[in-house]
Amino acid sequence: MKRKLHSFQIRRNRAFEIGWHRNGGEYRSIFDNKHYLSAILRGWNIPVPDDLAILNHNGAHWLTGRSEQSRDWPDWLADVDDGKYFIKPANGNHGRNAGMLTKSRGLIKFNGTEVDPAKARQTLLAEPGDFLLQRWIEQHPDMGIHSNATVNTIRALTVRLSPDQVILFHAVMRNGRTDRFLDNFHAGGIAVQVDVDSGETIGEGVQLRPRANLKRHPDSNRPLSGNPVPRFMNVKEILIRAHGMFPGLKSVGWDVAVSLNGPIIVEGNLDWDVEIHAFCDPNFRQSLSRLLRGN
Repeated sequence: MKRKLHSFQIRRNRAFEIGWHRNGGEYRSIFDNKHYLSAILRGWNIPVPDDLAILNHNGAHWLTGRSEQSRDWPDWLADVDDGKYFIKPANGNHGRNAGMLTKSRGLIKFNGTEVDPAKARQTLLAEPGDFLLQRWIEQHPDMGIHSNATVNTIRALTVRLSPDQVILFHAVMRNGRTDRFLDNFHAGGIAVQVDVDSGETIGEGVQLRPRANLKRHPDSNRPLSGNPVPRFMNVKEILIRAHGMFPGLKSVGWDVAVSLNGPIIVEGNLDWDVEIHAFCDPNFRQSLSRLLRGN
């Protein structure tokens, strides 16, 4: 049976039912800024992406010790070495206004389309506010079995049961499409539940737009179920350790990539997406409600 995407009001009411609205408190200012959170996690020796620069409509502020710390548009693009990068809002969700930046022999592309340096500000920054320029993550080959064009991530929900106990409660693997640059569920990605004990994908995959339940990935034609997430026990250990560093925090929705060297926490969300878990697992809301009521 296909489940519909719920309206914001319905999702908000159900969030209240499971205690989601009480989440965060004094930690919101940290989690709402992806650069702040990464800096704190990095200080705790938890792997995070390399934040290279903060971009806004005034220019770029480099974070990597360059001789000129701040540069105007479009001059800072000359500082960028050839390679692949990721640009995303420092605050934001659902992958909105994020994408891949590539540079090769002076040619710059954003999400596969050539960028005119004179118009780069309008192209790369779709709205006001700060954006992050990050080094592209080279993912473990097993994370790209359905689509290696995107950095595919795990959305993992950790829950605090007591002051001293945090568990990995639920996880979903997000697989991109070969014609897209994001794995995000709301940007065309395909999600499938991950068994938090075995680290293996289970059940059918879910595509939001157009809405479909899938046994096989439409690009790879490989089954979406039965695929082990590489280094899953390391993923689990890092997430529980990261959550444990924030005393009193009830739940976090983490986005995790698995690189050639191991897991990398891409970001943490206090207003984590109930929908992606519930679409993949029809028992999710009831199970989480029982867990939270019992604790």
